[in-house]
Amino acid sequence: MKKFTFLLLLFSYFLSYAQIPGKRPTEYGFDIDYRPPVYYDFYLSYANENRQSELIFTLNIQNDLFQFTKVEDTYEAVYHITLTIKKSGTESAVFSRVWKESVWEKEFEKTNSRKIYQNHQKRFTIDLAPGSYQVFLEVSDAGTQKGFRNSRPLVIPEFEPGGVKHTSVKLLNPETGRSDEVIAGSRDPMVDFNRDIKAYFELQTGARDSLIITSKLVHLKEDASRILRQRIYRYLPTEPVLSFREEIEKKYLPEGIFVLRYRIRYGERILEIEKKFEVVWFEKPVYLYRYDLALRPMQYILSVDELSEAEGLSYDDLGVWFTNYWRAKDPDPDTPFNEILFTFFQRVDEVNRKYGQRFREGWETDRGKSFLLYGEPDRQEINRTSVHVKPYEVWYYNTLKQKLTFIDEYDDDDYKLVQIEDIKDSGNE
Repeated sequence: MKKFTFLLLLFSYFLSYAQIPGKRPTEYGFDIDYRPPVYYDFYLSYANENRQSELIFTLNIQNDLFQFTKVEDTYEAVYHITLTIKKSGTESAVFSRVWKESVWEKEFEKTNSRKIYQNHQKRFTIDLAPGSYQVFLEVSDAGTQKGFRNSRPLVIPEFEPGGVKHTSVKLLNPETGRSDEVIAGSRDPMVDFNRDIKAYFELQTGARDSLIITSKLVHLKEDASRILRQRIYRYLPTEPVLSFREEIEKKYLPEGIFVLRYRIRYGERILEIEKKFEVVWFEKPVYLYRYDLALRPMQYILSVDELSEAEGLSYDDLGVWFTNYWRAKDPDPDTPFNEILFTFFQRVDEVNRKYGQRFREGWETDRGKSFLLYGEPDRQEINRTSVHVKPYEVWYYNTLKQKLTFIDEYDDDDYKLVQIEDIKDSGNE
């Protein structure tokens, strides 16, 4: 049962925890990426029907940070959001909004989920003079009065008569139209691996000249940058503000740092704008952060010669070997996501959590090895309380038509595989 006293403590460091810049240490001596419990974004738009400037605000909050209260057959959390804009260097607010949100979950397990986020988007009409501002955000849980506070600068540029007016480039979710950017600390904006994105910006030239927009997606690497995608768009504007959108398919977005460059030609003028961002695999299995670590559980699926070859390589050469090995098994090689690779190393993470021991990783145990090779059993028979027999587990695999028996001989939670039997009808075993 969820401990509300624990939630009170959790909210007490909600402020600092939510602003950790997207990295978390591991027991293996390296950091892994993670999605912050709270992240938000805002940007300006001038393309509404009234041609007034709008502030588009998005907010994402992890369920686990709320205090839920049971209301009849469901669970509710209530929180308040305050958004304030101040002129830089002053304490007077030039814009402020406060509103209340509620979260309802039918299943108790979802109330403390770290994978479920509450996603909000609001649009506010604003009329701010060019200059530097500070945007302040506060989220306060109604039950605990604890919450999240953060601030971020907002610059509204000055435009000369006849000059060019453009918004910043934003990366949106093609399905919802909301900002897809995860902003944490001083890192470049991050977007999810294995997902399409939509690049969006608005352009106002003050003229009706034809526009030619050249788009280049560049993958930034230490050794050499590479153009992964290039497109040319032609427009003859019919409205004062051009809303430019282009979808970028996930097949062009492997993990790494990118810059999206736009060269805009209108008449005799040229304008260049760009967007730097990072593609991050937030659900990446831990062992995939290092090739030498990933090789260890692969001993169960490699031949003796393959394992010997891989173990004799330098780290860089091992990376090439590893990539080629799994690429050959990729069911969809045209995308950066490899389903077979993910399934195997997701299982490694799972068995390490379930079956890890003091001096051994979970994949090194008999149960862990079996889970890696065959996956989740269709049925399990578990006996840990009988005084007449040693603790044991029997795993049934319908497709394999086999059952595996594990016994904890020394009561140390080290279940050894002692028998593999063929079964005729696993459903009736």
